[in-house]
Parts: sequence; C-alpha cells; structure tokens
Amino acid sequence: MKRLALLLLLATITLGCPYYNTFYNAKRAFSEAEDLRKDALKQGITQVPQQAVLLYERAIENSALLMRDHPTSDLIDDALVLIGNAFEIQAEYPKAIRKYEEVLANYPDSKWFPYCAFALGKTTLNSGDTLRAEESLRDFLRQYPASEWAPESHMLLGSIDISRQDYSLAVADYTDFLTSFPKHKRRAEAQYFIAESYL
Repeated sequence: MKRLALLLLLATITLGCPYYNTFYNAKRAFSEAEDLRKDALKQGITQVPQQAVLLYERAIENSALLMRDHPTSDLIDDALVLIGNAFEIQAEYPKAIRKYEEVLANYPDSKWFPYCAFALGKTTLNSGDTLRAEESLRDFLRQYPASEWAPESHMLLGSIDISRQDYSLAVADYTDFLTSFPKHKRRAEAQYFIAESYL
C-alpha cells in the first residue's frame, strides 16, 4: 500500500512539474520584463527595452505551450490574460484585444473577467478606436462600478470626451469619478479637467 502511494506521489510530481513549471516560467519572464520596462521608464525611456521584449516573448511562448499541452487546465484564463498583457504593453493591440475577448467569451466565471472587461476598453482606446472603447468602458462601469479598475475607466472616458470636445459629457464623467471615489489620488487631476472643460 505504501509503495502504491509512493508511486502515485512520484507520478504526480513527475507529470505535474512540467505543467506548473511552464506557467511559472511564463509569469517569471513577464515579471522580469516588467521590472526592466519600469526601470527604463524611471530613466525617461518610453521604448520597451529589447531585453524586456525578449522576456515578454518568452512569457507568451510558455503560456501558449501551457494552452496547447493542457487545454483543460484551470490556468488557461491566466495564460490568456498574461499573453494579452504582454501584447498590450508591446502595443500589439489587436492581438491583446483578441486574448481579452477570448476570456470574456469562454470563461464567464473567471476571476479575470472584470479585469478583461476593463482591459478590452483600455486596449481598444490605445488602438485608436474611441467609439468602441467608450462603449466597452461604459459597459464595464455599469457591471463593475466599484471595481479597482473603475477609477481609471472614469478617467479614460473623460479623456475620450475631451478629445471629441464634448466638454459637458467630460464634466459629467469626471464628476462621476469624484462622486464615486472622493478620496482617490487622481482627484486633483479630475478637478483640473473639469475646470478645463468649463473653460
């Protein structure tokens, strides 16, 4: 009996390690890339460093391997989000959008669902599609008004309004932000844009 238990444990470790190691390596590569990118930003360098690009690519490859080799894994939605984030950071917006949409379409119970709803709007805005971005961000705020990403959604909507010179809507969106998040660190920024919109 002990021998059977030992064999089962050994099989679990042997078969399980590559599975978890693949995604662990993806997350580690992504984290290292983010450290390099943030260090560059602190130095005023906005372009993603080449070493970070290589690490993002490694993160994408490892996540894709997990998805290919373990299609029923409970980490598939995590892998999709990681891939989407890596693409978004590298300004490959259509690819990022597809990954966020895949989570939204196939994993409605995922812990990542609210984040992907927000990220879809933000990434769509970064891609230049303001109409679709506005629709996505407003849908997100209707569903998740108290989410940790709600403040940024309000601010992004205000910036869309100002870019279209729809100043009355900008005032409304920034006022919604101030009402919903009265102690947020971006309060002064919202107040400034309200004043600018009135002017």
